[in-house]
Amino acid sequence: MARTIQTLTAAGKNILLVGEGDFSFALALSSILGSAKSIMATSLDSFDTVVRKYPEAKQRLTDLSARGATVLHGVDATKLSTHARLTGKRFDCVVFNFPHSGVNYNNHFYDPVQLQEHFSSNIALLRGYFASAPSVLSAHGEILITNKTGDPYDRWNLLEQAGAASLTLVQQCPFDKGYFPGYS
Repeated sequence: MARTIQTLTAAGKNILLVGEGDFSFALALSSILGSAKSIMATSLDSFDTVVRKYPEAKQRLTDLSARGATVLHGVDATKLSTHARLTGKRFDCVVFNFPHSGVNYNNHFYDPVQLQEHFSSNIALLRGYFASAPSVLSAHGEILITNKTGDPYDRWNLLEQAGAASLTLVQQCPFDKGYFPGYS
């Protein structure tokens, strides 16, 4: 975890956060940094969807803007190079916390179709992210991903998906949200 914290908090780092839900991570990171000027925080959802899903998000987005963050909505983590506001940008760190396609399955009742859709969609999301992130990464940048462990997450084969994009694991460590006060 120490390397992750150092990577995110090193002075002068440009950080791209993809797949933000309620923007609590972006806000927590901006608090640690003392500013959000180096942060571009993005969500797949539109602004209206974000504030409808997460009542506290509207204030967080206001706070992030006041701290200097760039906030974008409608950004697909699997197609970063195609988003107009990301064209030509390079980031020292691209972060995706707890990626999930949104396709769930009820593991109490075995439904092979639902199960296959869950795995296929989440594996496609990971593969797409790992293929896309290098397109906006600086020469010595890092791709960070936080993923849950256990069933079903272990069966997404995270390292295999990264390897398909010719990425190499540098470090693997537990995520301690205590380092990010306010993150939920």
